[in-house]
Amino acid sequence: MTKPLHTRTLAGFFAAHVPLAAHRAAAPLRRFARRWRARREEARALAQIELLDAMALRDLGLTRSEVASVSAEARCVADPTRRRIACL
Repeated sequence: MTKPLHTRTLAGFFAAHVPLAAHRAAAPLRRFARRWRARREEARALAQIELLDAMALRDLGLTRSEVASVSAEARCVADPTRRRIACL
């Protein structure tokens, strides 16, 4: 005995569209996780740079007050004010 046509069609519809809908519904969560990981990585990098002493920073051509600014310029969050910094 076969199933009625509308049941087969409905089952086919769900089989085809539910995974796609779940994937689309999870997209904001994936974006949030990606941004969160990027922010954590940036925070770790800034923490490492802040551990450098004044002489090491001077060798890099920076002062301690410029570290956050250079980071923002490199991430294209702020307008570049230095010639050496390019958006990554």
